[in-house]
This record gives sequence, structure tokens and C-alpha cells, in this order.
Amino acid sequence: MNNKSRFSRSALAALKQSTVAMFAAMMLLALPVAGNAQETTTIIRGTVTAPDGSPAAGETVTVIDTRTNSSRVVRTNNSGAFDVRGLPVGGPYTIRVQSARYQGTLVTDVFTNLSAAASFDLRLGALDETIEEIVTTAKMVATADLAIGPGTSFSLDEIEAMPSSARQIRDIVRMDPRVSVGRSGAGNGPGINCMGGSPRSNAITVDGTIANDGFGLNASSGTGARFSFPVPYDTIASASVEFAPLDVQYSQFTGCAVNVVTKPGSNEFHGSAFYLFNDDSLTGTKLEGRTVLSDPFEDKNFGFTVSGPVIKDRLFFTVAYEEVDDIGTQNTGPAGAGFANDSSNGIDISTANQIKDILINQYDRNPGELVRQLPFAAESTFLRLDWNINDAHRAELTYSALEEENLDPDDCCGFFGFTFSDNFEIEGTDRDTTSLRLFSNWTDNFSTLFTYSQSDVIDIQGPLAGGEKQSSSPITRLLVEDDGDTIFVSGPGFSRSANDLAYGVDQIKLSADYVLGDHTLTFGVERETRDIYNLFIQNATGTISFPDVAALQAGAASSIEINGSFTRDPLDAAAIFERDVDSFYLQDEWQVSDSVTLIAGVRFDEYKSSDLPIANPVFQSRYGFSNQQTFDGLDLLQPRIGATWDLPTSKWGSTQLSVGFGIFGGGDPTVHFANAYQNFGGAIGNGNFGSGAFDSMDPPCTAADLQVLNGGTFTGFPECAEIAAQNDALGNTAAVAAVDPNYELPSNERWSIGLHHITETGNSFWNDWEIRLEYIHTDHKNAVDWVDLRLSPNG
Repeated sequence: MNNKSRFSRSALAALKQSTVAMFAAMMLLALPVAGNAQETTTIIRGTVTAPDGSPAAGETVTVIDTRTNSSRVVRTNNSGAFDVRGLPVGGPYTIRVQSARYQGTLVTDVFTNLSAAASFDLRLGALDETIEEIVTTAKMVATADLAIGPGTSFSLDEIEAMPSSARQIRDIVRMDPRVSVGRSGAGNGPGINCMGGSPRSNAITVDGTIANDGFGLNASSGTGARFSFPVPYDTIASASVEFAPLDVQYSQFTGCAVNVVTKPGSNEFHGSAFYLFNDDSLTGTKLEGRTVLSDPFEDKNFGFTVSGPVIKDRLFFTVAYEEVDDIGTQNTGPAGAGFANDSSNGIDISTANQIKDILINQYDRNPGELVRQLPFAAESTFLRLDWNINDAHRAELTYSALEEENLDPDDCCGFFGFTFSDNFEIEGTDRDTTSLRLFSNWTDNFSTLFTYSQSDVIDIQGPLAGGEKQSSSPITRLLVEDDGDTIFVSGPGFSRSANDLAYGVDQIKLSADYVLGDHTLTFGVERETRDIYNLFIQNATGTISFPDVAALQAGAASSIEINGSFTRDPLDAAAIFERDVDSFYLQDEWQVSDSVTLIAGVRFDEYKSSDLPIANPVFQSRYGFSNQQTFDGLDLLQPRIGATWDLPTSKWGSTQLSVGFGIFGGGDPTVHFANAYQNFGGAIGNGNFGSGAFDSMDPPCTAADLQVLNGGTFTGFPECAEIAAQNDALGNTAAVAAVDPNYELPSNERWSIGLHHITETGNSFWNDWEIRLEYIHTDHKNAVDWVDLRLSPNG
């Protein structure tokens, strides 16, 4: 089944046209861009002093990336300080200090981390003409990784040393004890839970580009794909997880911020490849002494990376590919069919086959076969180009594509009873992301970062056998009960009978850093635009329920129910809207002394949207407020302040104390508002009749409409219920998902204090131990809640 063909409406075509237009515009600009809201680069800074300890002003400092021979040349300021920003993460780097007055020095083997500045105290010696320069390694120089705010960064060496059975970013960040990985939820992979928060409340970026679920349905994974990470695992060069970062460029989270930076190319060719394999001959056939039937299968996971120079010292590439073909196991089925678990509602294989024969012979429908295997397939492609334009400007261009599909037992084997394959669901993601970044150093003290990125995502979710309402051949759902419990269902899943979701995310950012003496001023503006198309109608093809197998054979239904649009065309009930987030920020990082750093800043996020849900006068009359509340006008002010203090070095090592306070907003409320656009009470109505019916119907169905076989032929879903659903919507009396006019963006206030100690005892065993003690206190503000307005106090 090709689920992508389902996304062919004009709204989705516009998204694809926008992709082409935006890519053409990027090439016209010829401006490579930089990361978005989170940090994607690193900083090397330090203080150079004369032999007597006074600041060595005006000395030349050259920072060289030995991987590409690119260099940055700056001069120390009046305080003897230098600050080189926008550097690719990793290394090794070399720092050279040249002076006409003092002895030059060279520091080698400098490696940097994501989200932390590598800081050096360099004291020059007296000039000795017999010595060209003094060479030391980074470990021999007083250094500190400065990151104000609790978090953990992971270098390439650490990532490569970690075991990762899933080849996912969660296997990296879970090494921080404040992160836990939740169990797999229905339809999603395991999610990243930070300090007990929901995966939906995290901000995840790859090279600064949003990798979150841009709509909010992936309750477990929290990423923009249901199961896979957006880029191949072997492209990850560095990662970090931040819980209360005081840098104002961090935003859109109340859980944590997870940053991933990919590998750049270099002057040397590098490559890697892997292959994993498993099949049924390597798998057991018994579970707790019970023989479990299994069809033959093969699991394969393979991939490669290649990087190197296109033009030495100037242009570099990285290419990666990863493919997964795995087989999961359907563990539950009818009794007597050899499944590990029997269906909870007690159906056995003989009854299931009896129902199947009835559907084939009397309803002209084949419900499919028993499903024992749940195949999963994914392909991930990645391309990165790095261009050293000159010593002052460099650019990065990245492109990633992900296609994944998984077979899932949609309604099977739980509340809705057993199903054959026609009710199983294909779910997954089709995602394409392009990002362009430009890093510019205009003077020794002034640098800028420009970013543009675009992501297009199609969320794949549809029945294996087709039959959604928007298709050319909708399939009615048939339920068979036994003593009031549903034991069997055929047709599309209850929530997959009319379900299409696609969205695009555009990001643009311009930020600047200006070093003014001991102060580094950061300021910037950002805009993020999301275009959403969401069609979601539960039970859109209608459900016919039968009290038992005999009633199914006779065509004598007990009830009928359907949800339909106000035009009876499901596409007219789709939510189509756009929203923007404009962000402005300003920050001052003050190097008070060699040992004390203060940071203070403020960020302001403002939501805008000109799209309104359709007004429902019935709702407003009943509850006293409009259902047209939108994103427009929502805003959040996020002040942040903190400090670090490097305590005097003792015989036990070096210690740093940090404190901070900040307000953090997110995750994104897109899914909260999508229901308001679609379920305004006049788009989707309900029609039902029979036992258990709770709505009056105009025109009403009759008992004759419950007879759905005529001369042994299925007559289809009764039209009277479809008309009733249409009338329900036209009367503005259907269900409404309104947003409180006093809605405010969720946010957290976080206080943090931390102690970071690195042992330096001189003992080979006790040396270089890293000890962190951190405390974080969180106050949740404006947490989202749902209220049923039909319920009111009665006393």
C-alpha cells in the first residue's frame, strides 16, 4: 500500500510547491545559513597575560581547525581577553599566541564540546630569541568548559564508546540521570522523559533545525518521526541535553533541550559501514514452556558514512545512509491460533474463521489473513557540505530525508476485539529537511549568524486494506459482539477512517555577538512558520454493530453510528491553518574576573495567526464566550540570569560553582489549537440509531434501516445516519473543542545551583574524575488542562 498517494489534495500540493520555491530562493540568495534556536557551534576563549601577570593587550591569537586548516585570527583586547565563536564542534584545534614583546606560545590538541566554551588562561614568558615558541598540550594549560546552566554534553569519543541497541539519540542522552526513556506507547517509539516531563515538552534540534514533532501527536517519541531519528545515527558528532540553559537562544521547551550536531567533512577521507542481521533460525520458539508459532523472517540494519574534501582546505562533504528492515511480532490473536497471548475478549480461531466466511460470502468482503508479523522499514539519507569561504566566513548546507513505515494492530485485540489484516494500520513518516547556515566574523569583536531551514513532513497513518472515507471506495466498519463485548471488527480503524496529516516548518534567524571589553552582547531575531493540514474524523465510514455471529449472518444490526462533515465530503472538515512565532532576544555575558562570569538576558516569543476557527453562535450563546480563540496575540517573556565562579584550585582539583534562574516556554501548542479549527461544532456531526443510541435524529432512522442484508447482499451503511450527522453539523450542535479566551502559554520557572569538580590529585587512579552535584527547582505555570463544559456543579 502506497500511503503517500493519499496526500494529493491542493493544500498538500501547495506545501510541496512551497518547498521548491523556497529552495530556489535559497540558491538565489547564495547565503549558507546557521543553526536555529539552540546552539550548534562552540567557543574558544581565554585570557593572555604578560610574565608579570598583567593583561597582554593587542597580541595576535590564531585558532586553527586542524581538520580543515581553516583559521581565525583575533587580537586580545585591553583586558588581554580573546573570544572566537561559531567554531565547529570537536577538534583538534590549535591555539597560537604571537607577540613582539613576549615569548609566543602554541597550545595543541584542543577539543571542544557542544553548548560549552573552552576557556584558557595563557601566561606568556619573557622573550627569548633562541626559542621560537613554547608548545604545550591543552591538558597542560588551565582550562574550563563553561556552560551556565545544568546539562550534559557528549563528545564524539563518548558517543562512539556508548552501546546503542536502537541507534537512537535517546541512547546517548539517557546517560544523564535526569533523563529516562519511557516504554513504547501505541504507535510510537520510546520517548525521552526529562525530570519526569512529557516527551512532547522537549525541544529537539539537529544542526539547529527543529526535529520535534511539529504537530504534537507523537506522544512517546517526541521527534518529527514516529519511530526513527531524523538523521542516520553515525552522522552524530556531538550531542547535549540541557535542563535550564540560561542562554536566551534556547526556547520552546519545559522538559529539556536536546541538541545534536552532525559531522562535518575534513581534509582527510573517512568512512564507516555496519551490518546487523537476525532471522528465525536465531530466535527461540518457546515462551515459558509454550510453543509459539512464527513465520520465517529476516531483520536487517545496515548503513555507511563517507566524508572528505571536495576542494582541499575549502569545500568538504559528508554523505550517510541507513536502512532498517525489521520484523516485529504480533503476540495476541484468537485462541487456538498459536499466538503467545489469546485475545482478551475470548474469540477462538474457529469463530474468527466463521465470521470471515460470512463476510466473504454475504458481505462481499475479505477481511484478510491472520497477522503474525509486523514489518518495519526505514530509509534515512543525509548530505552535508561545508564551505570555508575565507577566514572570516564559512557556510554549511545540510539535507536529510527519512521514509519509514510500520505495520500496527490498530483496533486489534483490545477494546475492539480481534481483527484480521484489513483493520491493521500502516503508520510512519515521510520527512525532508533542508538547512542553510552562514557564519560571519566581520571584525575581531563582531560576528553574525544567519539561518534558514525548511522541513516538510507527511504523517503516514492509514488502514492496510484502504477504505478511508476520502478514498474512492470507503469501507464500512462491522463489529460483532458476544454478550455485550466486542469480539471482532472488520474495516478501517476507528481513528483511521479519515485521517491525513501534513505540515511544513520554515525557520529563519539572524543573531549577532559583539565583544565589548569584558562583555559579550548577544542579540537576535527569529521567525518560525508552520503550515498545517489535518484531516481527522473518527468513525467516518460508519460502524454497524451486531449482537452476535448469528445476527451478522442474518444482517440484523443492533446499532449504527457515523461521524460526518457538514457537506458529507470529509475533506471539507479538514483543518488548514498557518501560524508564526516571532522571537526577539538580548543578552549580556560579563566576564567579571578571571574566575567569575555573569549572564543576564531576556527572550520574547510572540505568536501570530490570521486564520480563525469558524464562529459557532450556538456555542457562544450557551457558554458565553467565542470559540475563535487562536494563536494570535499569545506571548511569553522569558528573563534569565545566572553566574559561574571558578573556586581557587586546591590539591584536590578544580571546582566551579554555578547558580541560575530562568523562565522557559513550550512545548508548542499546535495540536491544542488544531482541534479548535476542525471541531468548531459545525464541521463534524454525529448520527446514530439503535441500542445504546444517545442522540435524537432528524430525519430519524427506523428499525428497517438496521436490516443491512437484502436478498443476501450487503446494502451498505444506512444513509439516514449520514444525513443525521450532516444535520448535526449544519445545526452547529456537534462537539466543540474550544480554547479558553484566557489561555496562556505553558512555562516553567527554574532555579538551579550546581557544583562541578574535576580531581587533580596526581594519582593516576584518582586523577581526572568528574563530579557534578546539581539541584533544580521547577514551578509550572499555566499548565494545559481540559474541561468538559457540559459538566457543572449541582450542589
